[in-house]
Amino acid sequence: MAMITIVLPLEEIVEGMELDADVMDGTGRMLLRAGVIVTEKHLRIFHMCGIQELRIRREGADEAPELSAEMLAARQEADDLMRPRFRRTDLTHPAVAALFGECVERGVKRSRWSGASPHA
Repeated sequence: MAMITIVLPLEEIVEGMELDADVMDGTGRMLLRAGVIVTEKHLRIFHMCGIQELRIRREGADEAPELSAEMLAARQEADDLMRPRFRRTDLTHPAVAALFGECVERGVKRSRWSGASPHA
């Protein structure tokens, strides 16, 4: 099997996963380099800094499953719907970024589980 990169929300990251990309905070400060194995301490820091998702390296099939394309489309649609609602906010602020990410995730879950549009 080949190594693939997946993007997971912070809530789905567990200790022992390997980062595929550097992790930067909202100000551009590097928190952790690619290739590092995630620990519980890292997860706490990511949460405090408002990190919403991480690129993780793992073994997998040579191609991502079709669901990934659907999930990506649902995430993009939810992001596009939420962004105007946050237009007067500072999305680099950790609290605002966390709230925005939660709104996007809820939109994705709503569309994925109900088959409805994220803004329904």
